[in-house]
Amino acid sequence: LQLRTPVSDSSEEWKFFESFSELRNGVAIVYLLQWYAPHLKALHAVHTTTTTGTTNMPLTEAQRTENASLIIHAMKRLGLHIALDTDDITKCVERNMCLLLLYLYQHLNKYQAHNQKNVLRFDGVLNQEIVRKLHVVNPSKNTKLCYELILEGDPQFVLKTPSFVVLAPRAMAHKKSTAKNDNVAVKAQLQENVENKNKNKKNDHTSRVSSAKTNKSELIQNVPLEPETDIFISYTPRFVRASDARLTLLAKPAPDAEFPCKVPDTLTFELKAVHIESKPTTVVQCTGKLYESTKVAVQVVNPFDADCEFEIIIKDIAHQHHNNNRTRPPMIADDKPCVPSPWHCDRRSIKIEARQAMTLSVEYLPFVMGTQMACLSFVDRKYGEFLYHICGEAQLPSSIEDIKLKCKDSDSITHDIDFESAFLNPMLLKARRMAAERSAKQNPNLRQKMMDYIDKVSLQSNPVMYRVEISSHFFVAAKQLIVYNDDAHKDNRFRITFNAKQSNGCYPCCIKFESAFVDGANGVFNLGDVRIYNVEVLVQSQGTRAELEFECHAMQTVTQRIPVVNNSDSEWKITAKLSGDATSDFNVGGATATSNNEFMVPAKQTGFYELIYAPKWTSEQATTAQLSLYNHATNESYVYDLHCHSGEPLAVDHVCLQCKAKSSVEHVLEVPNPYYPRSSVMYAIESDLPGICGDNQLSIEAQQECARYKLCVTPQSGGTLHGSVSFMEQSPNQQRFQWFAVELVCSAPDPEKVIEISAYLREVVCVEISLSNPLNKTVTFAVDIQGDGLFGDDVFELQPQQSAAMYKLHYSPLITGQVTGAVTFRNDWSGEFWYELKLIGKQPPSIQLQDMVCTIGSVCTQSIRVENPFHEYIDLHLDTHICISNDDNKCFSLQTHGQKRYISIAPSSMYNLSLVYKPSSIGVKQCCNVVLKHAKLGEWNYSVVGVGREPNIEPPTYIHAVLHSRISKVIVFHNPFEYALRICVEFEYEHVVDEKQKIFQLFLKKQKPKQKPKEHNAATNLNTTKNMCYIAPNASLQIPLFFAPNAMRRYTANLVISANVDGIESKAHRAKELVWNFPIVGLPQYDSTQLLKVSCNARETFHKIWNLALEHFSAADENMTVTRNTNEAMFDIQVQHESSSSSSSRLTAKDDSLHDIVDKSLKIELLTKKLKQAAARKHNKDDTNLFSLQMEVTFEPLRAFKGHSKLHVCTSEGIRWTFPLHIAVNAAPHDDVLRIESQLHCTRTVQLTLNLSDYIESIHSLQHDKQLQFRAYFSTDSPFEFDVSPKTGAFDVSVNTATFAVSFTPTEYGAALIGTLIVETANMEWSYRV
Repeated sequence: LQLRTPVSDSSEEWKFFESFSELRNGVAIVYLLQWYAPHLKALHAVHTTTTTGTTNMPLTEAQRTENASLIIHAMKRLGLHIALDTDDITKCVERNMCLLLLYLYQHLNKYQAHNQKNVLRFDGVLNQEIVRKLHVVNPSKNTKLCYELILEGDPQFVLKTPSFVVLAPRAMAHKKSTAKNDNVAVKAQLQENVENKNKNKKNDHTSRVSSAKTNKSELIQNVPLEPETDIFISYTPRFVRASDARLTLLAKPAPDAEFPCKVPDTLTFELKAVHIESKPTTVVQCTGKLYESTKVAVQVVNPFDADCEFEIIIKDIAHQHHNNNRTRPPMIADDKPCVPSPWHCDRRSIKIEARQAMTLSVEYLPFVMGTQMACLSFVDRKYGEFLYHICGEAQLPSSIEDIKLKCKDSDSITHDIDFESAFLNPMLLKARRMAAERSAKQNPNLRQKMMDYIDKVSLQSNPVMYRVEISSHFFVAAKQLIVYNDDAHKDNRFRITFNAKQSNGCYPCCIKFESAFVDGANGVFNLGDVRIYNVEVLVQSQGTRAELEFECHAMQTVTQRIPVVNNSDSEWKITAKLSGDATSDFNVGGATATSNNEFMVPAKQTGFYELIYAPKWTSEQATTAQLSLYNHATNESYVYDLHCHSGEPLAVDHVCLQCKAKSSVEHVLEVPNPYYPRSSVMYAIESDLPGICGDNQLSIEAQQECARYKLCVTPQSGGTLHGSVSFMEQSPNQQRFQWFAVELVCSAPDPEKVIEISAYLREVVCVEISLSNPLNKTVTFAVDIQGDGLFGDDVFELQPQQSAAMYKLHYSPLITGQVTGAVTFRNDWSGEFWYELKLIGKQPPSIQLQDMVCTIGSVCTQSIRVENPFHEYIDLHLDTHICISNDDNKCFSLQTHGQKRYISIAPSSMYNLSLVYKPSSIGVKQCCNVVLKHAKLGEWNYSVVGVGREPNIEPPTYIHAVLHSRISKVIVFHNPFEYALRICVEFEYEHVVDEKQKIFQLFLKKQKPKQKPKEHNAATNLNTTKNMCYIAPNASLQIPLFFAPNAMRRYTANLVISANVDGIESKAHRAKELVWNFPIVGLPQYDSTQLLKVSCNARETFHKIWNLALEHFSAADENMTVTRNTNEAMFDIQVQHESSSSSSSRLTAKDDSLHDIVDKSLKIELLTKKLKQAAARKHNKDDTNLFSLQMEVTFEPLRAFKGHSKLHVCTSEGIRWTFPLHIAVNAAPHDDVLRIESQLHCTRTVQLTLNLSDYIESIHSLQHDKQLQFRAYFSTDSPFEFDVSPKTGAFDVSVNTATFAVSFTPTEYGAALIGTLIVETANMEWSYRV
């Protein structure tokens, strides 16, 4: 036997055993089991031999027994079920030991091969549960499988399923139990056993196996077994570290197995968690100024269910600097410069109760601009860990120096900032020392070392270059600054200039100096420090001079508020002074003024000086004045030049008076005294209102503030009049005045007379109104006519001294009823007078329409013409505007199109309404009145009488069918009566052979008659087929017919419908039989396979003689009796168009345009128009040459196209032969060749003149429009360098030429480019090679 045994922890060797008795101490077998199952920790307690000097001390009996117990237990854990005890190992014979080793040789290799790749990965996020599923299937069809689940290793791995699994064989799998309560009980007990197993995890393996073998087997017996199951393992990582465990599916005999029985192999799975991602549970945001410490309060929550003491670990995450992203190097490393950490926490641990929170203070001291991140970890070695992230945003630091300057508004000022004494940033140096002090609190021994490091190592390079940013555009400075730290460069100053050519006030500015970060890769390190300087310049004004312009009406006021801005910290006193020619027109002062010429402006506020311009009267020329505001605090003067202009005064008041024409109204005006109380005033009164009267003078004493003036107005005509009343001062030195605006609203006077006019609708009557002119001059009246249906002249003229003149007024009503109107005569001298009109529209007699006579069961129509005389569309709604009243409401109706319930009549046109009459009785007059009433069209009355006649022969019904095919046709019969009708449907054939050959077939469901129908009195020589049917009142019956021709001849038949009707005539109640005859005509059609082709070029003539064979022409029955007068067949031709194929044609016109081209260009004339039918019967039917037609075909197209049509050859009886006709018109040869040469990237244009004279007659024959629409374009295969203009338009037929511009713009050198220019109309086409 050869075994590999460990010699030491790092090496192994092969050991040879000469006798199996040497294995009785169990050491070699224990090492063998350790090799295949290193996870069995119990095997590490093996007793090995010891060496004393050169002598090996053998194991005692107790030690060998313990080794044997370890071997037996390990084999059970590996699922090696063999009946062994300790004596079988310690006292075994060689034969049994050989068998044991052979058993291990067979099973350990198999165990290793089956389980070495069984690994389950548990990678996830910290403190988040990770669940993996293991699916176990029983492959056996007859044997149960039992496993005990043993989970060893990290306690963070938890088994979510029962620890004992029994799988049913596939052939005997139990169905799922439907007893819900039993399942709940089983699940509850399983959960209880899982909890008990977790509590007893530390028990020895023997007890666990026995527990699974006894208790669990008893429970599983009551659980429905399945051939497969899922095993769930949960892992909740509490630490960011690797963890592992092992899940063993220890095979067991089934609880109900009969020994000996088969036991499956034991399965082992490695559970490994290697990559655990740590995500922050909370992200804390904070901000802080650069180089200044900020306290950040972090609320820490204990996520565990136990009181914990967490170790605090704070780590930097990579800086997010605006110039570079970098990770902070160590604080002190060989005196190399580095970026200090911005984060610090004084505490190293924190105690928090279960699920409680505490506040932790973290210090944030940024050294660079941008965003800094810190990872704050809280670790409890027993319960777990979690982490927070802190995100800090560094803001600009505080200013190093605040500089305040003063200057005048007309001066400039400069200032130098000295960097010589402050090469190192003082704010940065202070922050570094602060960071060293906080670190020294935790380790006092590092204090001096860190201070020396700060003094020795600078974080700024020498020299250092700063980028300069200035916040105000009023300041001017360099964009960058280089500072040196040596004696060779003394001038480390930065100069800034302020341009004071601005208004007075305070101008702040922030100057930012920022150096770029250098990481030290080339031996130079620079932190990238930031310096802030604040500069404030106070600008004092030397005085302000401005111009103000005032424009105002006399005796009105305009107020101008002049602002004075005080940005200082003290109150200002302002003194105002006014001088100049227009001083008397101004009032000075304000709300903040202490007197007329002084006012105060508080600090940090704006004061206003109110300047009021109040001119006494108008000024022909502009006047001037000057306002001076003096500031006692700053000794500044603000001068304003005032330019004034005053216009005419506004109306004192607007007076609105209402009265009636030719009647008087009085009103009193309150006239003010502008000189009150200094002097009196005398006014002369003027007015432009007609019919006004009053005093011509008004005097106002000095003591009177106003006086009352009474005026009287008597207007002669109605309407609205606007005028004024002016009060002019009677003074030689003053030409002042006041005026009032007067609005006179006059209503019309009483009518001269009431005239009554009546007329029938749409008839015209004339009324004469007598007028006279007593004046010695011609009077012209403006005539205003009000009222619907009235019309007359708009102007009426009377000669001087004319005694009587007649004005003619016409009236034509459109609707009935009485309305009012008026005719008014207006003249500026004679005034206004009018006549009231009573307009009466009388209903005219109804318009008697032609009597409508119709057979019962049929309908007839009659048109009613409705005229629209207006220049707009009129809509007539059938439900509201048209009323039909008749004896029987169902007899008369209006025919509508589709679902529309209204009709629309075009402007100035006629519309025909279709009145439909459907009689319901015979010989009885049925009357109907149609009333059309519309607000604009008026009212129309129509009367009509309808009479029903007995049924007669109806118009024939034609059925077309292809030879030897069948087609259906439906004939509709309507029951015109108000009661159910029992009818008899009979089908009569003209020839007996037609019935035998089933040429016509009637398809009606036969109904069993209740009574025997009466015999029909029709001709009995016809062959008939009868059917009995019932039709509901006013219902319709669809009678289907089938037509199947077998010869090229005309087929006729008759459909007879008869019924016995009671009391259909007036005052008669006897029954009478009614008969309806529907002639049926069947016309066969033959589709020939002979293809007719017409092919030519455009603008060429196609001429050909066609012989068309009329197949089956001789197929008529020779025994058929010819009842027609002639034995000759007359023929005619028809062309039926089909849609053209757009894919085979360049045309863009519609199909109807192509059809028009074919109709006008294609001429087909029959040369043979008759064929003898008798001759056709004598000859052989297969000889089709004798039964052919000759026709002459002429086709003259003007443009290219392709299309399909059908040519029909028809006899006089309607029988036709159809031939497919294919028309292909190719493009005509190019009309001409255009040659264009041009330089590269230059456009050359030539003029193309199109001669229309040769084709104008052809175009006229095809199109009747005065203008022909055209389209010009290049073909799709033409280069893009070509273009044509215009592309669309219309040809003027009166001009014989048309001009186009063809352009060429080459983009590269090379061979000539060739394109095709096409000019086309709907019927004509020209093409040119370009």
